[in-house]
Amino acid sequence: GYKTDRILFVGLATKGTFFLLVRLCQLRQVIGIFTRIQTSYRMSNRQRITSDCTEKLRKHNRNNMVNSRQSNIKMITCIIYTITLLLSIYPISVCSFAPSSFGAAHVSLNAMSTSTSLQMSRSTATPTEEMSPFQLRMLKLVQNDKKRVVDKKQRRTRPSNIPSNIQVVCTLDEYKNVVGLEKEKIVVVRFYASWCKSCQAMRPFFYRAAAKYPNVSFVEVPVTEKNAHLHQGLGVPSVPFGHIYHPEAGLVEEQKISKKFFPQFEQILETYVNGVCELPEGAVETPYNVIDVTEQ
Repeated sequence: GYKTDRILFVGLATKGTFFLLVRLCQLRQVIGIFTRIQTSYRMSNRQRITSDCTEKLRKHNRNNMVNSRQSNIKMITCIIYTITLLLSIYPISVCSFAPSSFGAAHVSLNAMSTSTSLQMSRSTATPTEEMSPFQLRMLKLVQNDKKRVVDKKQRRTRPSNIPSNIQVVCTLDEYKNVVGLEKEKIVVVRFYASWCKSCQAMRPFFYRAAAKYPNVSFVEVPVTEKNAHLHQGLGVPSVPFGHIYHPEAGLVEEQKISKKFFPQFEQILETYVNGVCELPEGAVETPYNVIDVTEQ
């Protein structure tokens, strides 16, 4: 009875435990197999990626080496052609050679005449028909550089186009002598600053007006640290600004003379030069726009 049931229960429990252990062992083997497969797959992927990266790096380095060699060859070729062209255009004339270490020795090589140097330059020069396109381009570059140098020299020696009736005043004493003591001519003054874009834009109009009215004295007063009190004392609110002085009445006009307002300023100047103001039929008011000089 009781002992038989206990023996059966122990046997069944032992069998079940053994079965579970067998199953656990099998499961562990299966997990190990999957782990090894996954590890080998990852290792193969890493090796493949590493090999691909290494191959790409090798190709990149190889291309860089080829490109650097080609660029070096091109640079050396360009330098050689440039030196050849410079020697063909500017032949080296051999002058005297006097070695200082040998006091008595003096070698003079001035026997080469002008005709010989010309023959050498002609012999070293390559005909244009036989030059390659690259050589022709280099020759044009050298010739253009020579033209630029000549143009710069001509610009430096070229006379100024500033009219003769324009003067530059920088101090208060000069302003008194040129403007205040003028008793014969009408004086037009332009107050400007070198850094002012508007002043630079209207400068050609001012010079054109000076050329148009040769009997009028035109004066330019730049803004500097030394004459700041001059502009303040004359009530110049901004630049560019203009004054018109009459030899008998003194200061008669003051207004802004930017590119927008300078035509009106020139029209007012013309009335003082001619001594008359046009009066349209039926007009009783001023034909000029009144500009508030304090506005800025």
